[in-house]
Parts: sequence; structure tokens; C-alpha cells
Amino acid sequence: MKPNKLVLENIGPFTEKTEIDFSELGSMFLICGDTGAGKTTILDSICYALYGALPGSHPRMARNLRSDFAPKSEIARVIFDFSINGERYKIERTPPKPYTDRNGKESEKPAEVVLYKLASGAGQTTNGAALGESWAVLYNKTQEADEAIASLIGLSIKEFSKIVLLPQGDFAEFLRLSSNERKNALAKLFPIDDYRLITEFAKSKVDEFVLSQKQITAQIESMQKTFDFEHAEENIARLEQTEKRYGEELDEINKLQMQLAAQLENARALNQKFDDLAALNAENTEVLAQQGEIEIIESKLEQSRKAFLVKPAFESFNDLQSRLESSAENLAQTENELAEAEAEKQNLEDGKAAFEEKKAQVENMPSLISDLNRAAAIEKDLTVLSQDLNLEIVRKDQLSEKLDKIKSYLDTLKKEAAGLEAVILPQDELDEAFDKANSELDEAKAKKNYLEEYQKLLSDKAQAKEGLDASFARYENAKKSLELLKTEIAELEAEQSAYDQNQKAFALAKDLQEGEPCPVCGSVHHPKLADFLSEDFSIEERLRCKKENLPQAESLERETFGIYAGVKSRYEDIQAKLDNAEKPDENAPDLFNQAVQKKNDAVAKRDKNKQNNNRLAENRRKEENNRKEFELVQNELQTSLQKHASLDAEYKNMKSQFNSLTQGKLKPEETAAIAVESYRQQLAALRTETASYERQCGEVQQLISEYSAKKGLISSQTEELRTQSETSAEKLKQQLKAHGFDSAETLQAAFLSEDERVKLENQCKDWKARKEQLAGLVDKLSAELDGTARPDIAALEAESENVTAGYQQKTKELNEIALKKHEIVENLKRWQDLNKERQNIEEKSRNYVALAKDLAGDNAKKISFESWILGVYLEEIAAHASRRLSRISDGRYSLHLKTERSSGHQRYAGLDLEIFDANTGKKRPCDTLSGGETFFVSISLALALTDVVQSRSGGVQLDSLFIDEGFGSLDDTTLEKALSVLDEIRENRMIGIISHVGELRTRIHHRIEVTKTPNGSTLTTYGE
Repeated sequence: MKPNKLVLENIGPFTEKTEIDFSELGSMFLICGDTGAGKTTILDSICYALYGALPGSHPRMARNLRSDFAPKSEIARVIFDFSINGERYKIERTPPKPYTDRNGKESEKPAEVVLYKLASGAGQTTNGAALGESWAVLYNKTQEADEAIASLIGLSIKEFSKIVLLPQGDFAEFLRLSSNERKNALAKLFPIDDYRLITEFAKSKVDEFVLSQKQITAQIESMQKTFDFEHAEENIARLEQTEKRYGEELDEINKLQMQLAAQLENARALNQKFDDLAALNAENTEVLAQQGEIEIIESKLEQSRKAFLVKPAFESFNDLQSRLESSAENLAQTENELAEAEAEKQNLEDGKAAFEEKKAQVENMPSLISDLNRAAAIEKDLTVLSQDLNLEIVRKDQLSEKLDKIKSYLDTLKKEAAGLEAVILPQDELDEAFDKANSELDEAKAKKNYLEEYQKLLSDKAQAKEGLDASFARYENAKKSLELLKTEIAELEAEQSAYDQNQKAFALAKDLQEGEPCPVCGSVHHPKLADFLSEDFSIEERLRCKKENLPQAESLERETFGIYAGVKSRYEDIQAKLDNAEKPDENAPDLFNQAVQKKNDAVAKRDKNKQNNNRLAENRRKEENNRKEFELVQNELQTSLQKHASLDAEYKNMKSQFNSLTQGKLKPEETAAIAVESYRQQLAALRTETASYERQCGEVQQLISEYSAKKGLISSQTEELRTQSETSAEKLKQQLKAHGFDSAETLQAAFLSEDERVKLENQCKDWKARKEQLAGLVDKLSAELDGTARPDIAALEAESENVTAGYQQKTKELNEIALKKHEIVENLKRWQDLNKERQNIEEKSRNYVALAKDLAGDNAKKISFESWILGVYLEEIAAHASRRLSRISDGRYSLHLKTERSSGHQRYAGLDLEIFDANTGKKRPCDTLSGGETFFVSISLALALTDVVQSRSGGVQLDSLFIDEGFGSLDDTTLEKALSVLDEIRENRMIGIISHVGELRTRIHHRIEVTKTPNGSTLTTYGE
């Protein structure tokens, strides 16, 4: 991934649209500026564009990327243009945006991202000229775009922030950590989460099995306290026999229960008949007692039938009476309304004089309003003229003031131009001085570098000499140890041979007899026989041990000789270089500093002269522009004077017309427009009042006519209703007498509603039917029970209850037996299942327990799975780091893992690092390195991480590297070496450095300079 452009809009301290074109910054550039100005924000914005998050921060920190200087209404976004695998892509990502919804509630618009791709062939012509770029949208949904970007980059945000955004300081600290501390650091740098999950999974499975086994064991131990599993089957068989016997007894009891139940049922039926007969007799007596009440009801029904015949005449009379009363009330109301209308007419007649006066005003007022309308138009024009006149006065004064300022500024410009012409030097002379200073700087730099290289050779020679002496001493010791071991082996072999010969001689001697010939020499005399020597196994054991140590001693002798030869060769090479080298100038550093200062002075003079030339040209441009402006302002002032005179004359003429039209018609401080509106309102009110008066007169006269006609009609209707009412009253009186009613009140009392009548008729009918029914039922039951005695129900129930109680007791005992048997069966089954489950868990957990122990470090090497995986990563990275470190240190240093255990330590030390120094031929801890050496080693180690990532992930292309700080503690020599390292790195990568070191500004010509202001930050890009 190689950056092309970065656009920041309202991001962090950058408020305005800020663009960085990386193509103008070369292969290595510096990001510098004020503390807190926003240098790191540039790298954070690249990371946010790619991943929607910031490196190493809490996820919510990305929400704060939006600038605090930006208003809510303005958009904030990052646009990142980059190339990868020969293709160009662009990401536009906006952080969450706050807003206020329609209800006034603070809300937030979610983040958005769009991924573009440059169309094939877009952006250039056949001859390389730039064209308008054509971008095609690939994805505009967050999840799809993020997945596509992650696939393109090939790194997670954690890997990106450790590999592309180089944590140089982390690796320098990393070198000084202990093995255990380094493990924690490696766990943050490398992807071991999956391996850690394996260990955690194995442990969780073991914990799960242990917990299950504890639970089952607890259950088994709990059952042992209450359950006799040894005699369980015997107890089950015994309970089954008891169950069978109880079942047979219950069958017999059940038969007896059924017989008693039948007898009891028959007795209860006969007893119920006796009870029914008694109830019927009682009810019959009660019904006969109700006969008088029934006769009263029948009389009431008869009176109701008579009243029904008189009811039409009664209702007709009541209706006429009601209508007569309503008509009389209506007549009285109409008479009152007629009186009120006549009173209103008299009031209107009284106000007729005032009406005539208002009518005259309505006829005269339009002419007055017309004059005031003309005055209002003139008044408006006068206002506009007055404003124009005042504006022209102000404009005339402003033009005069501006003319004076321009004249004064022209005088100032002439003085400044004269001063600049006096100090400007010929540019050719300054360029010549710059070239000379630059040449002297190159020469001084070469001398300084040569002095440093010569001094380094002297230092390397001293170290190599020390290493040569030490390696020769180790070789001599190894050689002597080998020779001594060979001598000891030869002596032990001779001693073993002598021992073997003696044993053979003794074997012959023990069978020799005096006078018998010796089988070896033939002598019959044996004056000195060989003695028996006891077995000495130590000679053989010592000889075996010495021979086992021989290959190791020979290997050590060859290894120490090889180291000695290598160190000797390096020492001779250094000595040869020193012999062939010329003696350097010891004053080279001072000469270099003087040359740097001289070049800086030449640059400053050239830049200052260039600035003065630019200022002079700008001064002349301003002088010409101001001279032209002076002439324009003079013309404008003359025009303004003429316009002022014209406006003043027109204003006086219109003022005279206005006074003529408004004389005596306006109140003090009242305008014509306001007076017009006032008179119009008065005219409208008068017209409304006169029209209302005329309308009221007509309405009152109409009401009087209507009420008079209505009064006559209602009077005739009332007299007619009174006549009809008297006739109806006479008819009703005759009907009451004919049907036996002495008054209308007794008639009303005899009236029954339909529901009441039906209810009373049904009551009489039901009483007669029930009376006949009861007589028949009493006769029938009396015949059935004649000569029959009432049964003894209590005796039968007592006998049945005794049998039932026996059955229930026997059933309860049987249930208890069955329950006890069921409990034993269930407990036995549970006991067997628990033991079987415990065995299954033991078998299943066996492999997991072994695996968990191995992964946790309970193994032969005493190393956990996580540490072993980290060791594999670290070994590969150390190998890559050593190749670069060897080139940087001229073959002196290489980085190795310390795989052997330290003395006194029982744990595996597989994550310890150490440095091999070819000058001394020894390995030493990393914390013995100097500051400059630590930088070389840490930068090599950090870059090795990127090498490993690319070698392990073929799709990952790392074309860029950003280093945040790490140079502040380096001296000039080490800084020069650091820059040479970066020069080597940038052969195939773009290098961006964030640093406050001032020296880097003179050494790295391409830079981005960030400047902090009260209203946000700005940046400036500098090329060669």
C-alpha cells in the first residue's frame, strides 16, 4: 500500500480543507511542527480512512476525530488515495455527525464510507499528460466497504499499527525486557489469539470435566448415606411378593363393597319416595291456602277490562287539555314579542337626527382622503430623496477620506521601494556563493565521514584485537584439552591392556603344577606365579566416559579454531584497511559545522534577496494599482458633488407641494400616510353605522308585521281548542257513569299495563294447574307405599363405611409398598447411571488433561504452547533482523535466540535474545548495547517484523513505512548512521518520519510542516 493523496476536512485540529500530495514528497519525508499541532493526526487519519478506527485506542476515540472547531452544520471527512498491486483506490470516510432533530433532541448521524477505484486507463493520455480522473464506486455500504478494504490491505488494524506505523520505541524497549516480560510484549505484537484460545479451550474442557466429576462424586457419596445398593435387588423381590398378596386381598374386599353398594342404593330410593310424599302433602296444603288471594286477583282483572272500554274517551280529553294549555302559552309569548318590537321601533325613531349627520360626513370624506393620498405619495418620495441626499453626503465624505489615504499610501510605497532597491544584491553573485558553500559542505562532509570511518576502524581494531586474543586463548585451551583427553585415553587403554594380560596369566598360572611343563614357555619349574587381581570396573568406565567426551572435545577444538580464524581474518582486514588509509583531518567535525553554517548563511542571503526582489515587484504592482485607484476615486468624487446639488433642489420643490396639500389636515407629528389610514377607518366605520341603522329599521318593521299576524292566528286556534275540550269532558263523564266509575281517579287506578295483566292471568292459571297436579301425585304415591315400612339407611351406611375404610387402608399400605419399591428401583438405576457416567467422564477427560498440561507448560521443556508459538515467530524475525543488522554493522553483529537454560533456572528461556559480537566472538545480553547500537538493533528487529509479514502473507504489499519519533536521543554520528539505514530502507518503500529533531530539517529536504494557531492548524509542504 503506497499513499498518493490525503485530504482532511474538519478533522482534528485541521478545520479547512487540507490536502497532502505524497507524490511531491519523494521516497522519504519529514513531518515536523509545534507540539500538539496535529502531526500524529496525519497518520491517525490514514488509519481511520482504512479501518474506521484509530490505532490502539478505545473504539469511541474515533468518534472524537471530528474537529472541535467545526460547526455542526459542516461535514467532516477523510479522503485517502492510495495504490496497491498496480491499481489506484480512494476511500472517503466521514465520522459520526451530531445534529438536532425536529423535536429538538440531540442525535447523531452514523459514520459513512465509500470505496472508489480509478477506472482503467483514466488519469493520463498516451503521451503521459494528466487527464481528469474517473473514479468508479465499488462499495458504499459500511460493512461491504470495510471487508473489501481489509482484503486489499491484508492486515488488521492491530497489525497495520505495528508494521506500517512503526512502533520504533516499543522495539528498543523490547530488547531490554526479561523473557517473561518479552512474552507479554510479543503477545501484543503477534497474532496468537487463536493459539491462546486452544489452550483456554483445553483448560476449560478439563475444568468442565473436573466440575462434572465432582458433582457426580458428590451425588454418589450423598446416596451412599441413605441407599443400601448391595441389598437393593433382594429388597425389590421381597416387596413384589407383598404387592401380589395385597392385591388378592383387595379383590375380595371390592366384591363385598359392590354388594353393599347395591343394597344401599335400593334403600335410599325407597326412603326418597316417603320423603317425596311428605313434601307433596305439605305443598298441597300451601296451595289450598292461596285461594282467597287468587279471587282478589280475578276481581282486579275484571275492573281492568271495564277501564279499557273507557280509556279512549279519557285519553282524548287529556290530549285536548294539553293542546289548549300549550296554545295559551304561545299566545302570551307572541304578545310579549310584539310589544318588544314596537319599543325598538320607537328607539330607532329617536336616533334619526344623528343618522342624518353621519350620512353627510360619509359624502364629504372621500375628497379629503384623495388630497391626503397625494400628500402621502409625495411624503414617501421625500423620504427616499432625504435618504439619497444623506447617503450622497456620506459617500462624498468617504471618497474625500479615501483619496487622502491613497495619496498617503502612495508616498509610503515610494519610500519602501527606494529602501528595497538599496539593499537588493545581484542574484548571480548570491547563486555563486551558494554553489561554493554547497561544494565546501560536500567536501567537509566527506572529510567528516572519512574521519568517523577511520575512528570506527580504530575502535573495531581494538575490539577485534581483544576478540582475537580471547578466541586464540579459547582455541589453545580447547586444543590442550583435546590433547590431554587423548593422552588420558591412551594411558587408560594401556592400563586396561596390562590388566587384561595379568588376568590371562593368572588363568594359566592357577592350573600350573611344579614339574609339569608350562604351555607357554615349556618350563617345568614355576618360581613366580601370577597373582589374581580383583576386577577393576573403574578403568573400563573411565575409558568409556573419556571416549564419549572425545567427539565433543574435537568439535569444540574445531569450533574455537573456526572462530579464531574468522576473528583473525577480520582483524587482518581491519589492519590492512588502516595500513592503506590516509590519515584523516582531525578538525573535520569543526570544518563540517562551519560549512553547514556557511551554507545556511548563503541560503538565508539568497532567500532574503529573493524575498526582497519579490517585495519590490509587489511594491511596484501595488503602486500602479493605487495610482489607478486614485484617478477613479477623483472621478467618483466629482460625480458625487453634482448628484448632491441635483437632489437638494428636487427635495425643496417636493416639500412645498406637500405643505400645500396637508395644511390644517394633519395632527402634530402625524404623517400623511397615517392620516389617510385614519380617515379611511373613520369612513368605513360611518358607512357601517349608517347601513346598520337602515337595516335595523327595516328589520323592526318586518318583525311587527309578522308578530301581529301570528297573534291573530294563535287567538283563533285557542278558542277552537277550548270548545272541543268542553265537549270531550261531557263525553268522558257519561262513559265513567255507564261503566261504574265514580271519577277519573278511580278509572286511572283500574288501568293495568299489558305486562301486568298477562302476569296476573298467568298467576291464576298456574295456581289452578298446580292444584290439580298435586292432587294426582299424592294419590299415586299413597297407593304405592301402602303397607311398606321405611328402611334403616344408617345401619347400611355404617356397614358400607367399615368395608370402605378397610379397603382404603389396604390400598394405602399397597401404595406405600409400591412407592418404596419404585424408590429403590429408581435409586438403583440412578446409582448405576452415576457410576457409568463417572467412568465415561474419566475416559473422556484423560486426553484433555494430558493436552492441557502440555499446553500449560507441564512438559519436558517446561514451556507453554503460547510461549512456544511466540518463540517460533521470534526466531524467524531474529533471523530476518540479523541479515539487515549484519549489513548495517559491517558483519559485526547478529541477533540470536538464547535457547539454553541459564544456570540455576529450571524454566525454559526460549524468548531471551542475545547479541553475537564477531569482534569478540562472544554472545552478550541486549541490554549491554549502547544507544546507537540499540537503535540499529531495534530498527532491524522492527523492520524484520514487516519482512515476516510479507513472507508469510503473499498478498500483503508493504510499500510505505511511518516512524513516529525515536531520533531525539541520537548524537550526530548515530543520527547520520540512522539516516543511512533509512536510505537503504527507502530503496523499495516510502518513508515518513515524525520528529522534533531540528537537524533532520537540514538533512531531509522533503517535509510537511504543521503550524498551530488559535483557530486550528495548517500545514505546508516543502520539496527540494
